[in-house]
Amino acid sequence: MTKGLIKEDSSIKVKEINLNHESVFLSRFPFGKTQKVPVKLGRKNYYMDVSKTSNSADICLYLRSAKSKYDMNAEKKGVFVKNDAMLTKDFFEKLGDIEKSQAIYWKYKEILNY
Repeated sequence: MTKGLIKEDSSIKVKEINLNHESVFLSRFPFGKTQKVPVKLGRKNYYMDVSKTSNSADICLYLRSAKSKYDMNAEKKGVFVKNDAMLTKDFFEKLGDIEKSQAIYWKYKEILNY
């Protein structure tokens, strides 16, 4: 349902994605980096950065009020997902928990995989 990215004359325009009514389809994002995609989740406004490779995508979400995602006070969350995943409002609401779970997995990966 969502257009997400609108391609015109080899330039990419990004419209705001309202997660209250639509989902994010990573298959519509180009490979490489797409930065500062405006996202609305509930009443908060965020920016989303997508760094997409041939087999995965790195999703970073941070508040628009932050000057930069590298700001120490910025509310920032990031996870790795499949590069063709469909991300719903529920996914973004639980992004902090998913980030913690992935961090624990990477820390104990050698013990968990046999």
